[in-house]
Amino acid sequence: MIGLSACKENDKAEVVEEPENTEFFETAPIKVPELSRNGLATEPTSFLRKQATSKINWQPWSTDILEQAHDSQKMIFVFVGSTVHPLSQSLLTQLESKFGQEINEDYLPALADSESDPSLTLACYLLSNERRDPISFPYLLWLSHEGNPVAWIPINARSGDDFLLGFRNAQNTVQAIREKSNRYVIENSRYDNDGRLDRIDKALTLTEEAEEQASQATLSELFLAAQSLCDLYDNLNQAFDNTGGIPPGHLITTLARIAHHPACPPRLRETATEATRDSIKLLVQSAIRDPLDNYFFVRRSSRTFAIPALSKKLETQAEMLSAMTSSPQTPATERAVRDLLDALANRPLSNYAVRPGETEDLGYVWSIDELSKILSEDELAIAKSAFQLRALGNVPNPDDPSRKFFRRNTLGLKKFGEELARATDRSPEEAEALLASAKDKILARRNEILQASDGTLVEGTSVLTTKARLLTALSRAQSSNPSPATLAAVESLGNEILTRFQQEDGHLLRIPSQEGNRAVPGFGSDYALTIDALLEWYRVSWNPDLLQTASQLSTILLEEFTNEKHRLLERAVDEQVLTFPSHGESMIFGPSLWGTAYGVLTRMASLGFEHTKLAPVLEEITPYLTSSLKFLPVVHTDYLYAAINNFDGYVLVLSKDAASNEKATLMNPLATAEFDCVAVTIEGDSLRELSPLGGSAGVLLKDGEKVASFAAASEIIDGVRREIAK
Repeated sequence: MIGLSACKENDKAEVVEEPENTEFFETAPIKVPELSRNGLATEPTSFLRKQATSKINWQPWSTDILEQAHDSQKMIFVFVGSTVHPLSQSLLTQLESKFGQEINEDYLPALADSESDPSLTLACYLLSNERRDPISFPYLLWLSHEGNPVAWIPINARSGDDFLLGFRNAQNTVQAIREKSNRYVIENSRYDNDGRLDRIDKALTLTEEAEEQASQATLSELFLAAQSLCDLYDNLNQAFDNTGGIPPGHLITTLARIAHHPACPPRLRETATEATRDSIKLLVQSAIRDPLDNYFFVRRSSRTFAIPALSKKLETQAEMLSAMTSSPQTPATERAVRDLLDALANRPLSNYAVRPGETEDLGYVWSIDELSKILSEDELAIAKSAFQLRALGNVPNPDDPSRKFFRRNTLGLKKFGEELARATDRSPEEAEALLASAKDKILARRNEILQASDGTLVEGTSVLTTKARLLTALSRAQSSNPSPATLAAVESLGNEILTRFQQEDGHLLRIPSQEGNRAVPGFGSDYALTIDALLEWYRVSWNPDLLQTASQLSTILLEEFTNEKHRLLERAVDEQVLTFPSHGESMIFGPSLWGTAYGVLTRMASLGFEHTKLAPVLEEITPYLTSSLKFLPVVHTDYLYAAINNFDGYVLVLSKDAASNEKATLMNPLATAEFDCVAVTIEGDSLRELSPLGGSAGVLLKDGEKVASFAAASEIIDGVRREIAK
């Protein structure tokens, strides 16, 4: 279905009468040399560079595009895709074959990678939401030379089958209106966008009563919102309802860490602990976790997690690592954490998607007959028990109504260790050795199949937000179970971010330049998530330089990504392309900009960070986020987690002697989930002097006021715990 820019009767924007003069421009178009050739040769992602030889004169999606469109007097046609969206490549090939010349003549064609521009991705979501359409990619956009949307089409697997027909119909519709009156198209899209801006503003503006209620939210009300998340947990299926097909790692992390809060109500602690423990156990034993390489798939393809979508991304691994290390530990969870850390260290995952054919299983789904050809008799017996393989297949009937997986088995590690040994009447050592051998052989066979299937493995794009989320996850893994190997991984990744993704002037790059390709400047979410990662890294290192870097990034975020209404934007104010903003106020494609920024800015403020825009920004975004918790807590869990932890503004200031002499006994315990609500800093390391210690080993501040003093370092852990529990 095509979305068309048009004013509705209930819109306030004035309906534009068709003018007598149907032309908009009063001068002849200026020839833009760049538009006569393809401009993607040095673009930052492989998805874009692969189209550098296309007959379509694709241009980069950048701030230059509006000036080029104005000079050439052309409408902009934008194709938004990515390597991780399976239809992108085939649809681009079809466009080039059937409509290449037409697109070059009629439009300024721009190709955008959804992985490299989160603001454009959010804009596509907003446009789809206007027509109550689900968001899907690739995404087609027609824009006026001013950057106002004229028409848009989200493409899914079903519409992809008739893509050429759909594109032709959309093309004819847009062209017919333009030929009738180009002025009407331009001016009407402008008026329609004015209405869009008005709707966006109204959606983010609370009534005085609602704003007052939100500003007076108590800690009990925030815990109540957390309880409403627990209510989504289905005891029967051991999973969370209404969370879509993606493993709910962020939701689990939020509830698990809130349950550790010393002031958490007993009922919430009990239900959150049960829900997170059982749901994580289900996830790590289901087929959503690949037991062959120990990575998680990005989502499920069935009602339960019995059938995974054959795609993996590093963001998913970071999210699940945070969830597993935050949740109550079971043998299955502990093993999954160890295996994932080992995989990240020794077999790094490039973001990739698998594109299976209609009848190909590509080594992810197996019959017992197929496995018997590559496994020994003993290995097959172990595999049958460990993965619960069945001769008729192990996919439940409700998940496979068409019986596509009849006699086929997906792989989920249901048994291991002593349980597997008892089930197969072997010693634990023998059972584990046979299981490892079976996994290696199945994985080797899968890799052979994938290598023989052209175009099935597609490498994605590694962006800063991915690195930052993984750094946060690794830091949490280090705090929950300290080890030299995990700490080394934290230091290595953190230093990579600071050297490759940060420029000399302090600004971040979402994608750094490599081999002469164009770099992509950081977006709002890059800054917020990187600050968050640096603060988590500081908790397991106590390196004061990290606080200074976080302060520098916080300053840039406030100065360059806030508009005149003090609302945070995904794209820097001076680099806007579209004529309506992407705020990132809700968790749609990951942690929200507003929720993450609230958490890091309030934490930075407690550590002494100051800026003239800090208070106005927090005053603008906090009431909206708090109010939204009542209706959509599942898409504001990042904010809920931060709001509970920062509610009282606890700061623990340690003396240099205590930090130096008792680092081994203080640092990692204070970095665990139990003390997420306490910002820890060392005397002299904070961004300004917070409180004189007066010879004590440490002092605890609440909203800037001293509430406890500790004469000895040995008193600190229990003393802080008691104070918070009050």
